[in-house]
Amino acid sequence: MLYSLRSLIIKIEKRTKLSLFIFFPFRLLLVILENILLKKNKSLSKFSNYFIDSKKLQNKELVIISGGVGNDISFEENIYQSFKVKKMILIDPTQVSKELLDQNEKFFFENYALFTNNNDMKIFFKEGNVNLSLENLFNTNSFFNVKCITLNQLIKKYSIKKIDILKLDIEGVADKVIIKALKDNLDIDQICFELERPINPLKQFNYFARYLKLIKILKKNNYFLYNCSQLKLGLRSEILALKKHEQNIDN
Repeated sequence: MLYSLRSLIIKIEKRTKLSLFIFFPFRLLLVILENILLKKNKSLSKFSNYFIDSKKLQNKELVIISGGVGNDISFEENIYQSFKVKKMILIDPTQVSKELLDQNEKFFFENYALFTNNNDMKIFFKEGNVNLSLENLFNTNSFFNVKCITLNQLIKKYSIKKIDILKLDIEGVADKVIIKALKDNLDIDQICFELERPINPLKQFNYFARYLKLIKILKKNNYFLYNCSQLKLGLRSEILALKKHEQNIDN
């Protein structure tokens, strides 16, 4: 019921090109928090649905890890064509991603769910939706078990010292992966990620508590945070976290 209602609202917004977030308290709250806690920056470059600071990627051999691709690798393709890429590792637990990337020689592919441990875990799905969620964003009882992989495992396997871009579209667990990475002192220059708000009304308090915790931790770890949300306002928060260095983009 809730999933169908949200899908209907998204379709209406897409057709009318109008956002209805102001009529929904939790959506409105998220938009307000984005405007208070995150910066805006018009100099960021858009690649597919994500924003990055492209000036920091010039004249470098890039190492990129992309968690969550589904059936859309337009971001990865655009980055590969625009910059000099040394290694690009894509991680996704879906069969559709495996079929899409099995014959792709440009990217390394791991058919796992990116998470904070390498256990077998329940991953939830909704019929008609290609995405899978460890966090059960879809409020469904349908699941199967999936093998997880961690950033530390990927770094060891691919002999990575620094990650230039970490992209996360991992359906509800990006905050946990980022916090674990910072705790492990991983060197990550740019993190573009989504924080998807769950459908279940009973999970809203937990979502906003985790949202605020992540923002606080990222700022404490010397990241500038930019609001990149353009679509589905209040349903998800799209953020670019940019590591502070001596020279940074203008604020």
